[in-house]
Amino acid sequence: MIPLPNRKAREEIFRVHLRRRPLDPAVSLAELAAKTRGFSGAEIAAVCAHAAYLALEAFAASQGIPISELERYQTLRIRREDLLEAIREVRQGRRATCSRARRRTT
Repeated sequence: MIPLPNRKAREEIFRVHLRRRPLDPAVSLAELAAKTRGFSGAEIAAVCAHAAYLALEAFAASQGIPISELERYQTLRIRREDLLEAIREVRQGRRATCSRARRRTT
């Protein structure tokens, strides 16, 4: 069994998965690491991917354009709010998965 990453490791996992993504300056990797205690590396990767999608959706909506046209825009940034919402959604999905697994074993 592989142990879950500690705070420092979670921060590094965020750094790796967000290094090529445009981040808002208000994003704190230390804060994200603190808010994801108990998350696996795969769950943190899911948070990063989901936050990017949330940022795309929000940006497209604010510009009144379809997501398919976003390639032309360079000012898109993943905001702190996108990452925090992604953490909440991944955490909810994790709880649902654990709940289903528990029901199967009983």
